[in-house]
Amino acid sequence: MIVNLESKKLKKDLSKLCKIASLVSTDSYTSYLKLTAKGKFLYIEAINDIRTQILTIKFDETVCSVQEQGSCCVPAKALQQTIDLIGGDTIELYGDDNSISIKNLPVEKQDEIQTIECIHPDQWIGGSKPNNNNVIEIYRDFFLDIGRFTANSCSNDKSKAPLTAIHVHMNQNGNIQCTATDYIKISLYDYKNGTKDNIPEDISFMLPVDAAKKIPQIFEKDIDIMQANIDKQKVTLQGGNIRFSFSTEAGLDRYPPLRSYLLDDMNVSSEVNLNELHRIVGLLAAVTPKSSCNITFDKNKISFESEEKRNKSKQFIYVLQNSNIELPKNIKIAIYDLISSLSIPDGEKITIGLTSITNNAFGSLFELRQTSNNITWRQIILKARDVRLEDDE
Repeated sequence: MIVNLESKKLKKDLSKLCKIASLVSTDSYTSYLKLTAKGKFLYIEAINDIRTQILTIKFDETVCSVQEQGSCCVPAKALQQTIDLIGGDTIELYGDDNSISIKNLPVEKQDEIQTIECIHPDQWIGGSKPNNNNVIEIYRDFFLDIGRFTANSCSNDKSKAPLTAIHVHMNQNGNIQCTATDYIKISLYDYKNGTKDNIPEDISFMLPVDAAKKIPQIFEKDIDIMQANIDKQKVTLQGGNIRFSFSTEAGLDRYPPLRSYLLDDMNVSSEVNLNELHRIVGLLAAVTPKSSCNITFDKNKISFESEEKRNKSKQFIYVLQNSNIELPKNIKIAIYDLISSLSIPDGEKITIGLTSITNNAFGSLFELRQTSNNITWRQIILKARDVRLEDDE
């Protein structure tokens, strides 16, 4: 295999491939990248250490020139470090079953050549290609946002699966609903008209948090629509010259029907300035980081009070727009959960308030909500955990 490749493009895409491949120096093929020169194209593939994610990037004739076809498997970490340091605008890769040599073009100094030991390509085991007859076109903004808006509500305790993944449901009309919870917080993320066209039938799957976070790091920002092949075991996304496949998590049938319990409308809702809310919560956390705060909703303002040993904080924020509140309403929320939830939204305004579930078993629940264009995000905190007790356990 002999390939001449644009250095800048190779560096950029190697950083994406190395988000998937294991960078630990081991004998496992999962720490290697498979390079295949075929026809006019160079394909580089990476697989993660538990073999649930595969990333394939195609380099066409606009950025590479295939001089000789073939394949090789090179350690991901060694290749990335070499390409980052070798310099030059064009790089030649000369590889076979045993090694790969890397040098700048045109060659200025004959002795400046890097040679890296490879494993045989047959030792690299990838996955099957998706069926292109079952393609759904989904707007990229959905995949850009889903991890940010929902991942922090998933459980980190693997024994609590399927709560460790994001539940995704696509309706035939193209609306997408995502749900995540750890039974302390619930995140609801709705994307109206998320698919380009209607789909033949409803689709549901469990999206791993790790994959959701990697998607916006892998795909280019100028891609508006991504092609997706989805089933209960595997999702394959195609956009531009990149294909990313990942296994879904089990437990789809056991995911709790949370949306059927939660009321759509808030009992009390107040629109406030998001930056000012950040400032107030920061002041609470500065002196009482491990406590809960009492939040009181009134007609024109919302009060926040917290106390931890001798430290106290009392703040208030004026509302921009609020619903009718006959009497002040109170709720107690852990500052930890407030900080975590407020790290998600952006923009100038946010709606906060109180909601409840259908049978009102939990009483009032604290909610943050933000709506823009086709997107609605709701973050609901079910209870005020005592962070001090958690630290002592």
